[in-house]
Amino acid sequence: MRAALLSLPERRFGSESDPSRLLGRDFTEWQAGLALAWGCEAVILFAPDGDPSEEGVLSVQKMVERGGASFRLIHHVHGLLGRLSRQDELIVLGEGVLPVGAAAANLLGSGPLLWRIPGGRGETEAGRGRALERLDGNHRWGGVLVANGAMVERLSDAGEGYEPGSALLRIARAGGIAERDVPVELIADRRWITPETPAPDGALLNEIMADGAASPLQRRALIPAARRLAGSAGTLKPAFAGAIAAGLASVAALVTLHPVAAIVSALAALFLSRLAILLRRAGDPATLADKRRDPLVVLEVLPNIVATLALGAGFIEDSRMAIAAFLALVPVLVWNLAAFSNLGQLRFFHDREWLWLIVVLPGLFDRWLIGASVASLAALVALARALGVTSYITRD
Repeated sequence: MRAALLSLPERRFGSESDPSRLLGRDFTEWQAGLALAWGCEAVILFAPDGDPSEEGVLSVQKMVERGGASFRLIHHVHGLLGRLSRQDELIVLGEGVLPVGAAAANLLGSGPLLWRIPGGRGETEAGRGRALERLDGNHRWGGVLVANGAMVERLSDAGEGYEPGSALLRIARAGGIAERDVPVELIADRRWITPETPAPDGALLNEIMADGAASPLQRRALIPAARRLAGSAGTLKPAFAGAIAAGLASVAALVTLHPVAAIVSALAALFLSRLAILLRRAGDPATLADKRRDPLVVLEVLPNIVATLALGAGFIEDSRMAIAAFLALVPVLVWNLAAFSNLGQLRFFHDREWLWLIVVLPGLFDRWLIGASVASLAALVALARALGVTSYITRD
């Protein structure tokens, strides 16, 4: 069995403005979501002065149990005794630490392991948690310890004044546990969030939205907007309402044969839909464990369908219906081929908003073929370059 040990310090209770909160939720809730994503069957929460009826405790308990894992609340170091067998695995997460993404999860491995960060001293960012413990003059704890039940049994020798995480850290090092450095790129990319990480909400939104691989529009517009709106009451419903209203406006414009208005409205509906879905996922730490496609993704699909039909309507004035349908489908299919290629350098094409912007600008002057041709050519050239086709063609 794999279990996780989290800590909920006393100072967090009832504080909506506490800097340890992330996207409007307590940091410990995000850690619990991460524990579920790592396959933990039990989550143990250390809260020295926490009451089971406290909001901070209840929110973690509800999420853990909703994720199918068991929840235990302990108040002192000896509360861990008897919770695990000698072969069980216990992942200890330090305060303010959140390693997100598949790359971080793959580092857990199997067997006892202690992750460390180079540097003997660190400074916390905006008071988020305590600084990570120093291990020696050159390293400090990385905030993740993979212990086992045998180490937990040795807590019986620890005084009740110890915190379980700190006590296990000392037991592990005394026993000669393997130690590894957290990869520098994970810290630089903010995929291993610590109390020293600047703007951790942006890093977390990047992971929630795109598994750590945000597209240009996501990075420069959607994530900054979500950072400002996430955690604020009453922002989710207006975002969904705006997406639905823009979608209905695009349908109305299409029915009345106003293709430019239909595409502009569909573009707005697409952007607002993506923002609303991101806000919805950002409001629930359990999304770290739930990688299933959000059913509300249909809100992203419908504007693209309407915009494609509107592009065909723009062509149909000068072409037969079959030709108009062909001319409308070509840029859409080529753009989506680039988007679904899963090549990192083609993340630009994940943003269909650019497609409709390229198409609609010439459409303002009834030059639909220019926009469709530019969009198709841009996607084809980018795809060819990414696949190395151009170098093959020009090779002697």
